[in-house]
Amino acid sequence: MHEKATTGKKQFTSEIKSNQVAAGVTTVIFMSMTMKKIRQLVLVLATVGVTACYWGSDHDAYLWFSWTIDGYAASHDVCSDVGGMTVVVEEDPYGDGLPRWSTSFPCSNGAGRTSWHFRSYDTTHLRFRLLDADDAVLSETSWEPFWPEPGENIYEVDFETVPAGNPDASIHLEWSIDGRAPSVSTCGTVGADTVWIEHDMDGDDVADSTFDFPCSDGEGATSMSFLSGTYANVRYLLTGSEGTISQTGWDSTLMQRGVNIVTVDFNTSPVTPPDSASVALSWQIHFIPADAELCSWAGAITASLLLDENSDGEADRSLDFTCSDGHGTSEAVFEPGQNLRFSFALLDAAGDAISATTEWASMELEAGENNLGTVNFIVGNFGPLGVELRWAGEAGDTPPSGDCGFPAESVARMGYLLRSSDGTVVDEVDIEESPLDCTDYISWAILDYGNYELVVNGSSSSGGTLWGATCLDLVVDYYEQASNEFSCTVLMTP
Repeated sequence: MHEKATTGKKQFTSEIKSNQVAAGVTTVIFMSMTMKKIRQLVLVLATVGVTACYWGSDHDAYLWFSWTIDGYAASHDVCSDVGGMTVVVEEDPYGDGLPRWSTSFPCSNGAGRTSWHFRSYDTTHLRFRLLDADDAVLSETSWEPFWPEPGENIYEVDFETVPAGNPDASIHLEWSIDGRAPSVSTCGTVGADTVWIEHDMDGDDVADSTFDFPCSDGEGATSMSFLSGTYANVRYLLTGSEGTISQTGWDSTLMQRGVNIVTVDFNTSPVTPPDSASVALSWQIHFIPADAELCSWAGAITASLLLDENSDGEADRSLDFTCSDGHGTSEAVFEPGQNLRFSFALLDAAGDAISATTEWASMELEAGENNLGTVNFIVGNFGPLGVELRWAGEAGDTPPSGDCGFPAESVARMGYLLRSSDGTVVDEVDIEESPLDCTDYISWAILDYGNYELVVNGSSSSGGTLWGATCLDLVVDYYEQASNEFSCTVLMTP
């Protein structure tokens, strides 16, 4: 199953979000830096020798944008499910609806950064497109005005795809009873014999279809009866010969393609708490929404909400959530009007903090659900890396910013190899076996601190013209993207 993106689903609009961090995001900082680094790379070229890299001067703005698909964080599986292969950003500087410039990124990257293509405060227009393997458009935004500010301009795009007409999602329910695994004895003790899934199709909280399973089975799965990308209003019941013993409320659940696993603990002696306020939160690791793979990489098991109930700067209790969920909501155990003091911690299997916030935040709770925002955990000495590729023409002519179409014969495909200073291969794309479409920017979200080198190869569509370069001294030593950015000229080879 895919993890739902939790940083806030937002369609592309004309609003500039330059140099801003989304509201409600708390950043955990273990290092500081007084100034950003601007470096020049030394390029070791196979046949040309050593050339210095430089930044252009009359283009002073670039676009950093991330995308989701139907509200889900882009990944290999999510992109494959909709047939997405490439995300393209196009520019129309004249407002006539015709693109004059574009750059593309693999769909599964989930984010991309353009070159320093834009001039600050020059009015232009942007459009974002999600394409399949045949470059057919799966989803696109409309053209919107864009007034770039100097430096980084941030956008978030959600590509909405039209779900297939046939049901492609099911529910796999796993249940327990008062915290105990179901069995013939457990079910018999509470007088239960059947577990039900009820589906309300028209929003009136009345079951239109049902699925039932023997109580002692402990689990049961529906058929493919739901449509992915839509909300299913469902509830779960435990019944016996004398009627309903325990049930959940109706819950509108966004269905994902394939099997949707749901766990329920049927409380046969429910107690209604007098409080009516709950809290919700989400978390990221190195600015990436947490999922099973990322939490495993970080060695994290639990995301903990620490509560300072005595206002003495010490945690009195905590609410714990599974790290891989990426988000969580508490039970309604708080009183409306209560001033909640809280902080966050990311814990390993032993319960020790891997990362934690350094200050207590506070919020006056209201009735219902209260969103505490998103916390970003920084774990260890890791950071991102971004490299702008400037594809040169004959005689070493180089564009002021990355441009696959700059040479007389455009660069069509490319490959690369990224290795650490000890020669370990970190990432590789073979230009012969699995080439990429040419791009003017490559990035990695999380790398160990250290020195890297990038070997880049390119070729024209005919294969008659080749490009190559080795980019040295790519240093990752900070956790923010802007501090680990480099430029590399890739020369045409004889």
